[in-house]
Amino acid sequence: MSRADSSKRRQALEGLERGFIKVKDLVRFAEGGDRASRSLPLELVLRSAEPGRWRSLLERIRAANPDVTGQMTLGEIVDPRCGQRRVAALACVLEQPPTPWPGFPWTPAPPEWLGSPG
Repeated sequence: MSRADSSKRRQALEGLERGFIKVKDLVRFAEGGDRASRSLPLELVLRSAEPGRWRSLLERIRAANPDVTGQMTLGEIVDPRCGQRRVAALACVLEQPPTPWPGFPWTPAPPEWLGSPG
């Protein structure tokens, strides 16, 4: 990967963290053939965009795509051989509202719910 691609990846992840761009924007870039976006691991994208829910989101996306093993990248999500099935699964998972934590509303939110590093 070139320095320019590495720089674009860093900027994309920072944009996700700050809310300047959304996951769907990165998916569009990846679909358009952007090498930097296609090489981004889905885990890093979700960690940056959804710090409090990234683990559960990743588990649900993996469950919807059992044919992908190892570290899933945005390039694998937008792979045209899948007929948009993976993109649809990602969109579906991201659009679902988060479920409350066990004990809600009578117990305090756990740290991972509040976006603490984990």
